[in-house]
Amino acid sequence: MRIRQAVEKDVGEIRSLIKDNIVPRNFAGKAGLVEYALQPHNEYIYRIKSELFLVCQQENKLSGFFASFTDKFLETLPKSELTDNILLRTRPFVYGDLIIVSKKNREKYLSTSLVYACFEGMKKLEIYKFYGAISHYPFRNLLSIKIAEYMGLNCEEEFALSNGLVFGIYSKSLVNEK
Repeated sequence: MRIRQAVEKDVGEIRSLIKDNIVPRNFAGKAGLVEYALQPHNEYIYRIKSELFLVCQQENKLSGFFASFTDKFLETLPKSELTDNILLRTRPFVYGDLIIVSKKNREKYLSTSLVYACFEGMKKLEIYKFYGAISHYPFRNLLSIKIAEYMGLNCEEEFALSNGLVFGIYSKSLVNEK
């Protein structure tokens, strides 16, 4: 397994991983992206320019990725109710937007490896505050909540979108981990 920054040739596999993990709001499983809007290919070519857009590669195939953005990079992305809420927070910070591990690799701790790699990248950038949003209602993403809590993230608030979806806003300070 190798964790590295995403490159343009990864975009097709990144989009496939996203498509494979979009779930309806009445989904009864443990993990998924509730009603996620898959962006066009060119949008992901732009997003991977973030120094914290990381992929996990195994045997020349992506087994997962973690799309994270500094507050400055997040400002350049298309706006949403959720990112507008995140951008109100004290800066600088990193926002963990999407983490996806292929279904066959979910039990291999790749998510935690990707998050730890992001935290190390944050320290190099001298950014010590991390935020992420996890679906709470109507689909409660239990797997992501469990991983977030294991990694020391706390739910600061629940944020309701106008479409009825509710997300927990999770955060972690890395100040004591410099």
